[in-house]
Amino acid sequence: MQANQNIVAYLGPAGTHTHVAAMDIFGPVDFGGFQYRNVTTLSDILEAVASGEAGWGVAPYFNTTSGTVEATFPAVVDDVARSHFAELEVCLSVPVRIAHDLLGNCAGAPELILSKPEAYAQCKKTLLREFPNHRFEKADSTAQAAARAEKERGPTAALASKQLLPFHRKLQLTQEACQDVKVNVTRFMVVRRKDSAQTLVDEASGGLKRRTWILINNSDTRSNLAKLLAAAERWGLGTSAISGKVTDPESGEMRLLVELDSGINTWKTKHFLSEVAYLGPIVIGSPHVLERPCPMGARKWAEAHAIEHDSTGRLDLFNRLDPIVRQGLVGVQRQRLFEHPEVKTMESVWQYLGVEPDRMLNTQCYVDREGGQFLFCVVRGDQRVGFGKVKALFGKQWQRAEELDLQNAGQRVGAISPLTVPAGAKVVFDQLVPKGCYLFLGSGDETISVSIHADEPIFANADRCDIHAQ
Repeated sequence: MQANQNIVAYLGPAGTHTHVAAMDIFGPVDFGGFQYRNVTTLSDILEAVASGEAGWGVAPYFNTTSGTVEATFPAVVDDVARSHFAELEVCLSVPVRIAHDLLGNCAGAPELILSKPEAYAQCKKTLLREFPNHRFEKADSTAQAAARAEKERGPTAALASKQLLPFHRKLQLTQEACQDVKVNVTRFMVVRRKDSAQTLVDEASGGLKRRTWILINNSDTRSNLAKLLAAAERWGLGTSAISGKVTDPESGEMRLLVELDSGINTWKTKHFLSEVAYLGPIVIGSPHVLERPCPMGARKWAEAHAIEHDSTGRLDLFNRLDPIVRQGLVGVQRQRLFEHPEVKTMESVWQYLGVEPDRMLNTQCYVDREGGQFLFCVVRGDQRVGFGKVKALFGKQWQRAEELDLQNAGQRVGAISPLTVPAGAKVVFDQLVPKGCYLFLGSGDETISVSIHADEPIFANADRCDIHAQ
């Protein structure tokens, strides 16, 4: 089966810590071609990978403050029963530092704090000390908490990641890193199909250590765990039980997930598995393991699995673009095109492509109706154009373009970019638009994004001035 190897399925919704962790591991789309899709449950992740709808799946399974992620392990056990792991394997374990930031809709102390219960439990002492009069309400996710806080009328805050701030303009950072234990680490597992494992070699993964994950049934009468641990000791293998689930309450039957401190291809692991075969262990993966939070370590692993750019596919995308945009790309050497589901906001680009907002371009159109002229102002994606600065620099005749003005300029809402500017219009870049990296901008087509290096003449030769809002 040919899976969509560039699709990473993660435990959603978008904007959660799992979403951010997935992007930390696989990087933005221009790093290795990976794109992101959110699903509701771990079972949905495993189904997406097993069916080939996604090439990879990311889910949390352990937190150093609160322990095992409750929803994860039962789903693993259930999906083993449904035989998904006959086709799948856990291939990477990544620790990620988790900071719970308090995002408020006003400058004062919040009266209401919205949060996922697990996040609130990790911050409860700090929040009660700093905001003793607040009340707590449950949210289904950190991302949902931020969206609700933005709409609340009273003083409200959400426990979420500050990385969401560029997409929730009405929220501000009330307090950073609210967790009671400041070194708060969650381990995430990466799942893929076994038939995609042929290219995986230790050397290509940055010399990461490997473990072996096995499931085993245990009960008071059978004592399979004791037998397994004794065999592991004889072969010099370290073991740790990550979690367990009761599968038969009457008999006390449990299914345990046990981690061996050696990869499945080592001689001692092979001999060990041969000795305990009568216990019926189920191997569900031999993941490479990062010992400490290190995004670049995970990126090095992902780089070994990056997808080569399809020049034929790029030509097909190029031909779909408006002729004005195609003309603007002629002569631009360092450029790439990326297809994705229809997006109309920068948040959607971040969600699907993993591109940081400060590498996106936010283009605003202004009009001088009496003179029949258009002005296009370009700032970073995490900033807004300062309208007062525009008037001070270019004159009071300039007004924000409305939908009819945009139509007259050949623009579409949500698809404005320097590449779509009509002939004769003036384009100005803000002085904080970064240099020396690839920048993402709209193409005029909501399903195609363009990545162009900032040192290309189309950007490097543009006028720059201070036009961002403070």
